[in-house]
Amino acid sequence: SDVEFNSPADRVQIAFRRLPPVEARQIVKEAGFYCSPSFNCWQRRFTKKAERAAYDVSCKLAALHLH
Repeated sequence: SDVEFNSPADRVQIAFRRLPPVEARQIVKEAGFYCSPSFNCWQRRFTKKAERAAYDVSCKLAALHLH
C-alpha cells in the first residue's frame, strides 16, 4: 500500500496495488478511512489525527506484510 498526502484534495489517501484482504480493509475502516472508487483508494480528510491514523495503519499493514 502507498500513503499519499493529497493537498489539493485535502485528503490523506491509502492506495493498494490490488484488492486488499479483509483484514487490511478492516484496519483501514477502523482508522476512519473510507473507500473512494473515484480515486481508487481509501481516504479521509487531512487533519493531524488523519496523519497519525495513516502512520498507525501503515504500521499495522506492515505487520500483516501488506505494506
